[in-house]
Amino acid sequence: MNTNRKISAATMLLSALAATNAAGQVSNWTNSSGGNWSLMSNWDAAVPLVSPQSAVLGLSSTYTVDLDTNVDIGMLSVTNPNATLRIPLARTLGLNGPTATNNGIITLNHTGSATNSNLSINADTSLSGTGEIWLRAYTDNAQINGAGTLTNGVNHTIRGVGLISAPMVNDGIVRGDVGVSVSGSDLDLDGAMTNNGLLEAATNSNLDIGAVTIDQTGGGMIVAQDGGYVNTVSGTAVILGGSINSVGTGEFNVNTGTSPTLTGVVNNGFVDVRLGGTLGVNGAGFTNNGTVALNQTGSATDSAVRYLSSGNLDGTGEMWLRAYTDNSRLETDAGMIITHAASHTIRGVGQINAAMTNNGIISADVGSGACQMRILRSVFLYSCN
Repeated sequence: MNTNRKISAATMLLSALAATNAAGQVSNWTNSSGGNWSLMSNWDAAVPLVSPQSAVLGLSSTYTVDLDTNVDIGMLSVTNPNATLRIPLARTLGLNGPTATNNGIITLNHTGSATNSNLSINADTSLSGTGEIWLRAYTDNAQINGAGTLTNGVNHTIRGVGLISAPMVNDGIVRGDVGVSVSGSDLDLDGAMTNNGLLEAATNSNLDIGAVTIDQTGGGMIVAQDGGYVNTVSGTAVILGGSINSVGTGEFNVNTGTSPTLTGVVNNGFVDVRLGGTLGVNGAGFTNNGTVALNQTGSATDSAVRYLSSGNLDGTGEMWLRAYTDNSRLETDAGMIITHAASHTIRGVGQINAAMTNNGIISADVGSGACQMRILRSVFLYSCN
């Protein structure tokens, strides 16, 4: 009889726990000294492990919570600005939304291990708060992934090195930033992104754009800070609207073997189309208030700006063709026409292989010595000494 009663009591306890978890229990952190996530005594209720359970790190004081087990919860709220949640190597924090709050610091792979740390967005999640997420290890060793879309709130920052492959709506700041890195200097963007805020490369840091679409039609900006680099690194990236900007020696680089396409983008910075790179222009054209330089090293491997549709080359800036013959080229697809604005200048050496209405300045120009620019489709040759 006593055995049966014990079995019955255990069964009732398990059933009660299951019912509580199913109801979406909220567990609050209670240890002001920090500690491990999996320890029952650190919470006022069950250890939050599975969705729809939720976790709140709201206890006042300065402390660090270490995620020492994989969890896949509903919502996370780090409401204490002095709290740090560390996701170490070989651990995954899964979020299932619909909301999350971070006023503190969430770090991924704080030791710089070659074993991955993951923040997995398993369902659409809107992340608010004034805190930061730090990705601290290069390549995929610190990553934000998952099939759900992460909305990064207007006052929230994601920074560091590593990989973001989850789809994202960025209303805040996403920054490649070696300042919080333990290993590496590159933050890779490999997920589709709607950028209404700021995508940024900090000093001595790289923000690398893969073969993805970045929609900035809501007013988003891409910025390379002084000594920082925004790079296209694979395939054909597409940037829609918004602006490209740089500060000091910062650059937006079209790297070798890549062919990004800009549609309705305004450039206020320095764009370097490197050897073997092609910058495509689609839609109504391109506004250049800064500088676009083609083939700065003078390589025999071509660099090109190519209009895929008829459009304007507007703005107050300059396009520099820096390598002779066809090694730096401004060109169009067949049947397309560039309308060159009165306020814009094209200068240097190389080729203009494009049908064009020129209202601006086209100058064969190396500063001194012999130079040559061929305008092939109109059979004109501009030369200088």
